[in-house]
Amino acid sequence: MSEKTIRALVVDDSVTIRKILKNNLSKFGIAHCDEASDGKAAWQLMLKCDYDLVLTDYNMPEMNGVDFAKKISEGGEKFAKVRIAAVSSAFSKELILQFKKFGVDTFLVKPFNLEMFNEAISSLLPSLDTEQDTDSSFASELSKLFEKNSPKTTFDGKNIVLDFGEEKIYIDAGAIPKTSIKR
Repeated sequence: MSEKTIRALVVDDSVTIRKILKNNLSKFGIAHCDEASDGKAAWQLMLKCDYDLVLTDYNMPEMNGVDFAKKISEGGEKFAKVRIAAVSSAFSKELILQFKKFGVDTFLVKPFNLEMFNEAISSLLPSLDTEQDTDSSFASELSKLFEKNSPKTTFDGKNIVLDFGEEKIYIDAGAIPKTSIKR
């Protein structure tokens, strides 16, 4: 794949997450990266362009990530070589099995660090140069956002909700390892 330009599609309803994912992909030399805010819009892009790599969230309006992966898997020869990574804070064994059923190759649980991201992308596109600065992380990207805007932080019983006004980021509290919580 390194002999041609890698085309990627990032699908997430969060503008912030799409920016973080696109920025991390650019560190792999993936300069052509389209984005969509849900599976329905992403499917329209898939019909127009040939993508090598798709990163998709699960919980999105219009069409969720599993349904989007299903459309890709049922789309025939045109999509047979597309590598798919699911990126979500909502993973469970059942959800992983649903994604796997429709050809998803790897899973990234949010929040993730750059080293985890690099490992997942490297497994999908092994011919790419993956020497990266792993000091950066998903948390540091969010930190930059916090410097610009202070979110209102709430807990809805399952998720930590970061409300930036125009956008909310939901982090599954169950996905955060207890060892990472400092008091």
